[in-house]
Amino acid sequence: MTALPLLVLLLQQAAPALPHDSVRALLRDASRASAEYERLSIWLAPRAPASAASSSPDDCDEIVGRFCLRFDDDDRPERPRPPERGEIRSARHAAIQALRAAFAADPADSTVAARLVRYLVEDKRPVEAAAAARTFAWAAPDAALGPLLVAFALHAAGDDEAAEREFARGLERLDPRERTRA
Repeated sequence: MTALPLLVLLLQQAAPALPHDSVRALLRDASRASAEYERLSIWLAPRAPASAASSSPDDCDEIVGRFCLRFDDDDRPERPRPPERGEIRSARHAAIQALRAAFAADPADSTVAARLVRYLVEDKRPVEAAAAARTFAWAAPDAALGPLLVAFALHAAGDDEAAEREFARGLERLDPRERTRA
């Protein structure tokens, strides 16, 4: 057992169980904060240039609706990304805090765990994301999502060998029909 799940177990035993209404309130707060972050992320995403005259054609790899998409490409030099807007960063931090509270109340909740891990990765905190993913994998040992979340976080942290092992473990746990879709 790693130190983090042991710590979660000790904290859960030391703290009194939250009333069901309190857990529901935490989940509701986390859902609202997540929805606000997602809404702002979409609404304030970089837009496609209004005209070809306003920017070079190389600024966007693809334009989907009003969004300018830029793909990672090893063949081209890194292009500077526009700075993230403060409103998005603040909303993500609020969502992370709300999700952490809900996660502490129920570390086996897959929706909360998946959002928390993704938001931590987006916030460039992959080590914290991996710790949360491992805690979820420990709390929900039969879920295929556990190793898949760990793999995602480890990949973001740059540990691709460990990520591949966890991804393979997650695929093994999937239903055969789901495995062929993955």
